[in-house]
Amino acid sequence: MTDPAFKGRIVSYTSISGPCLDHASFGLRGESEGDGDDDTQTAHPITKPPFGSSVRQTLKSWYIFFFHLPWLPELMWRTGGARLWPLWLRVTERVRPAPDPAQMRNAINGLNLYRANFIDKLLRPRARHAHAPVQFIVPLRDRYVGPPLSLGLECWLGAYERTEIDAGHWVVLREADRIAASIERFVERHRTDCGGCAAPTLNARGAGV
Repeated sequence: MTDPAFKGRIVSYTSISGPCLDHASFGLRGESEGDGDDDTQTAHPITKPPFGSSVRQTLKSWYIFFFHLPWLPELMWRTGGARLWPLWLRVTERVRPAPDPAQMRNAINGLNLYRANFIDKLLRPRARHAHAPVQFIVPLRDRYVGPPLSLGLECWLGAYERTEIDAGHWVVLREADRIAASIERFVERHRTDCGGCAAPTLNARGAGV
């Protein structure tokens, strides 16, 4: 969505539960885009969230710090965490996921994704501009990604919409039809706005952490 190589090939993008990690890092710092690693001609100020919001988001993100510990997260998943994960979703989100024979592998791979991305983006965020319309779907009862993280991002985006919904983090599992309908409406609204797009075109959906 921000790589110039894909400009004109993506028609629209829907983000659920949070923005790009680079954007979130700039927002938490309250820095301008000119403070990033990329060279920019102009600097657009970022509205820093209130101190209380930053503290609340840090507390919500406790699991990210845990995932960066050596060997302990893997041990947690291997000694019962993967088996108990469906129970955790039922208790906290009232979601009943289908059995996943790859749960253990996915959990371990997930740890590696966090470790490969979070620290680098927090310490060295890049100035990245979206080149297609963006829709934010913001679950207001998200216990992991606070709604303020998707505010104040205008300097990175062109046309975008922000839709708040009364739901939790795993709404994509609990109310899949609702999310699909919202994405479909956004896709159809922008499908005809890309007359000059190179083929093939793609409507993309991204989920936050």
